[in-house]
Amino acid sequence: MKTLSKKEIFILTIRTFFIRIFYNYKNLFGMGLCYCLLPVGKRSFWTETNKKDFLQRHFSFFNTNIYLSGFAVGIAIRMEEAGEYDKLVELKKALSGTLGAIGDNLVNKIILPLMIFSSLNMFVLHEFALDVFAFYFILSLVLVFNIFNFSIRYYGISKGYSLGHKSLEIFKSKKYKTLLRSLSFTRDILAAFLVVNLLTLIKLPDTCNLLYVSNLIFSGVFIFYIIKFLPAIYREFAIITIISFYLTFYYL
Repeated sequence: MKTLSKKEIFILTIRTFFIRIFYNYKNLFGMGLCYCLLPVGKRSFWTETNKKDFLQRHFSFFNTNIYLSGFAVGIAIRMEEAGEYDKLVELKKALSGTLGAIGDNLVNKIILPLMIFSSLNMFVLHEFALDVFAFYFILSLVLVFNIFNFSIRYYGISKGYSLGHKSLEIFKSKKYKTLLRSLSFTRDILAAFLVVNLLTLIKLPDTCNLLYVSNLIFSGVFIFYIIKFLPAIYREFAIITIISFYLTFYYL
């Protein structure tokens, strides 16, 4: 089997950043995946006789999480070069659900909320002042996320090409599950801190006592768990509503 050079993997990784441009309601990311495969396809397994078949295979329906699209690209290239066209079509159907679920759970439910809750906590503690520290804090978060964004795509292409569908077994490993639990716990702690910090924005009465502070903390924890167990479709709306509520009390 041929090997992908680091330069080719780098080029393919860059192309995965444009996969969303080709998103459509007919085949979702099918056309985007085809776009990602073109550079290696023209060099390795694309001839004039099978060009039409190649395009038909990859213009078909395919769904993925954009951050894990590298795994799909690497696996597809491996199977194209091996001539396993029928297996590839079936595997793409399986990957559509698998990569989407893994990516949504890792990125959309954990990593992005971690960044958002970290930023909001920082702004609340600084009374929403955009100072130099806040600027560099946000900039560092964006930088770290994009390093992760590029690395997971590059890793996915490399491992997907060398191991095929077995590259996805990393998401079943004990280390990955431990990491996922740790990140989830950190996200929940930051969310709880955010609710408590927002509660403290309300001006305390002169007769503030321990009972009042305890009620404040318990109210924050209660609101946090309401948000946590809401369906995802309502969660963002609830967070925005609560933040708006406490900001209103803060500035009145």
